[in-house]
Amino acid sequence: MLTSDGLTRGQFMPLWRDAMARAVDPGERCRLVLQLGRVGAKEDGHAEPLLVAMTQDSDHPLTVLPLLDLPAASSAPEVRSGVQERLAEVGATEVYVLATLKGPNDALLLASWGETVAGSEYCQLLAYRKRGDRIEEAQALIAPDPTLTEMSRQCRGLLTPRH
Repeated sequence: MLTSDGLTRGQFMPLWRDAMARAVDPGERCRLVLQLGRVGAKEDGHAEPLLVAMTQDSDHPLTVLPLLDLPAASSAPEVRSGVQERLAEVGATEVYVLATLKGPNDALLLASWGETVAGSEYCQLLAYRKRGDRIEEAQALIAPDPTLTEMSRQCRGLLTPRH
């Protein structure tokens, strides 16, 4: 099981890309996206919004796109529209969104949320805070019902069903 513990972004990325391509379970890919966010949190103090698309039966099954904002229907419809268009272009069957959400008392929440073209959702969360140059982390959690998360409310429906 790949984790980002003790690795720099440069060391982690090739291992992460390989693990994402080889994983067969969307829940595992959601966990791997959270691990990618941990690298950003450790090196930059937060993880920038990021989209990861998986495409079946492709020579390039993984597409990684930095985002200006979460692709939320209400607050960023132009970002959402561009994301949906790009996902349709690559024929994505799974999409994962990584973001850092702000909580109370300087707490940050790293969120990795994903959905499949069949409508299944996944979400893993990691609370952390910066203490000077250090990052203090809680244990990562799997959301029992991803559809009840803020990420789901903002991002669900990015994939267009294909026939």
